[in-house]
Amino acid sequence: MKKSIFISIAAAIGIIMLVGIVVRPNLSVVESTDLKISVPTEPTTKGEKIDLIIDKDGHFYIDGTEVAEDKLEEKLIATYKEDGNLTVIVRAADNTEINKVINIMDICNKNNIKVVLGVSPE
Repeated sequence: MKKSIFISIAAAIGIIMLVGIVVRPNLSVVESTDLKISVPTEPTTKGEKIDLIIDKDGHFYIDGTEVAEDKLEEKLIATYKEDGNLTVIVRAADNTEINKVINIMDICNKNNIKVVLGVSPE
């Protein structure tokens, strides 16, 4: 009985090898295609853009001018009224409390001002 099991396993291995030798070369090769992506070369936002920076001490700056936290909404609305197509680019120091960034985003969203998170160039 042990011989028949050994023969059956040997036969199965032989069949698998034969199928692999015969079928494998006949499989169609799938070529990978490159995906072409068009990347814009100019900024996609139009209108005025302002930088709103939160420094490591939690102070707010709009285009380099310090603004008190309680005056942020007033200043952003005034700037938005001058140009109805305002985009605020928020840039925050590494250790900035996330609530400060969320507060700015809430102010902008509530007043229909576009807001994006800026990144530091490498």
